[in-house]
Amino acid sequence: MTKEERRWWDDFIKNSEEAQRAILAGHSPLLPHSLIYDLESLGDESMHGFEKIILDKFEKYKNKEIAGRINGGNETASQADVMAERLWTKNVPLARRIQSGNLTLNGASKIIFDDWENKGIEGGRPSLKTISNWYKRIRPN
Repeated sequence: MTKEERRWWDDFIKNSEEAQRAILAGHSPLLPHSLIYDLESLGDESMHGFEKIILDKFEKYKNKEIAGRINGGNETASQADVMAERLWTKNVPLARRIQSGNLTLNGASKIIFDDWENKGIEGGRPSLKTISNWYKRIRPN
């Protein structure tokens, strides 16, 4: 292969990869690439008769994605409830001081944050805001 032929193939591959990225851009990474290519081909006469099949398949994947996001959000909230309960059950004296008005929520959260080894629970140390939010999860008022 000559240098010019090699350069032509290199350019061809580079342009093909750029075209592929452009086609896939803006679509959910959860969609199969073959479906994205089909969607992007809608309107071409070679796709005549297949539009409904492609759009139905796309709708199915979108519904799965929506359901997955909802389930993921619910799971995250459930885990936050568990972590909140464990943390503030371990720190009942601080929670009582908050309820009595002797300590602010931010002050109690800072105490826990600063002494995470003794007052915290397993896992990495969350932010002050997260510790405060966990208190609000178990004692909303």
